[in-house]
Formats: sequence, C-alpha cells, structure tokens
Amino acid sequence: MNQRTMTTRLKTLAGPLLIVVIAVTTMAAFHRGIVVRDARFEHIAAPWQFLTRHLQLWDDTRGSGVPLQYFSPVVGLIQSLLAWIGAPVWLIGRLTLSIYLSIAGIGAWYLWRRIWPERSNWALLAGLLYAFNPYSVQAIMPSGLFLPVALLPWLIAFAYEGIQCASRGELRRTLKFSAASALAVFSVGMLNTASLLFVIVPVALFGVFIVLEGKGTWRGLLKFGTPAGILTVLVSAPMLVVLALSSPIVSRNLGTT
Repeated sequence: MNQRTMTTRLKTLAGPLLIVVIAVTTMAAFHRGIVVRDARFEHIAAPWQFLTRHLQLWDDTRGSGVPLQYFSPVVGLIQSLLAWIGAPVWLIGRLTLSIYLSIAGIGAWYLWRRIWPERSNWALLAGLLYAFNPYSVQAIMPSGLFLPVALLPWLIAFAYEGIQCASRGELRRTLKFSAASALAVFSVGMLNTASLLFVIVPVALFGVFIVLEGKGTWRGLLKFGTPAGILTVLVSAPMLVVLALSSPIVSRNLGTT
C-alpha cells in the first residue's frame, strides 16, 4: 500500500471518527455522574439481567410477572460489556446514546457517499446534520424510539446497493446486502416495534424511487426485497414470538395510559 492510498484512507476515516468523538463528548463529558433519564432505567442498571432474560418468554421482575416485552440482545450485550469493564450506570446510559448518535451520523455519511460519490466532500456535513439536529435532541430519549431512526440511513443504503446489484444480476452481492438489512433489523430488536415499522416505510418508498429514477428495475427490487424479507423474518423469529405474546398486554397498557 503506497503513501497516497494510505493518506486517502485516513482522510476517509476522519469523517466517521469525528462523528464518534463529537457523540461521545456531547453525551458523556458533561455533568458526569448524573444518570440521563431514559425509558428503561433497568436496562442500564442491570444489563446482564436484561440480557439473560432473553432466554425466557416470561419477565418475572415485575410483580407476578408479565410476558417478555423487550427483545434486543445486541443492545443488551453492548451494555453488559460496558458493565463488565467497570463502567458506572450513568456512563453506560451515556455511552449507549453516544453509540446511537454515532450509528446515525456514520450511516448518513455512508449513504451520501454511495448516492453522490462525486460530492463525497459533503458527506461529513450530511452525517453531522443527521445525527446532531433539533429532532435528535428531542427524540433521542426514549432511546428505543431513536435507534430505528439511527439505522434508517443504513437500511436505505443497503436497499440502494442491493437493488442495483440485483438489477445487474449480481446474486452474491445482492444476498450480501439482503443479509445486512436483516441483521440491521435484528440489531434494533423490539425496544419499540412501532418505530421500527415506521422506518421500514421510507425504505420501501426509496426502493420504488430507485426504480422510477432508472437506477434499478422492478425485477431487481423483487430480487432484493424477497431475500431481504425472508432473512429478516428468519433472524427475527424470536422477536416475532415475543411480539405475539406481549401484544395483548402492551395494547392494554397503551389503552390505560
């Protein structure tokens, strides 16, 4: 690898790195020791217990127990690792929000570079504006609502690449982006199912837009969407079981509140 290539790669990585630094600084550097109020305090206070509850369908931590309502092993694993290395509760919560902001900003940066490679110099600005804007300030808590929004640019980017690959008959790359979409949905889990469903809508509309713009074909959309949907159902099967069992009690709680 020559020096010019190395310099180019370092310049490319500078954008995502800056987004991460800003996210961690804004969320964790100020008012240290104070726990940021989020929807599920018990997830950051006892992350290992939250993670191990994924092995059963009954949550016995509240009263006589209720069907398991929250399913997000990826988030639970990250928070458990932070607790394992000795991070205090307040820092676990702050770093979780920092990760969400970083995912959002880097996703927008990545999407911009995929769609407008000739204007890649603006990608960092797109990432910063998507992660750090008035909506993020208002909607980052409860964080379960914000995580699907953070993953939206990634889902759109995977659809953009996948539909184009499918339209060109590149089966292996099509399956790669289909699998990436499925894993992105699984990583969100069931912290807030409604917000995840709302995020799927713009992804589907963007897929149609790609075809109408002539950057893909209807057959390519079908060839990408079908395996992406099947893989999503397969990897999210445990989440769907939890959703089916918890829907009655969630509906009752929403009706009460």
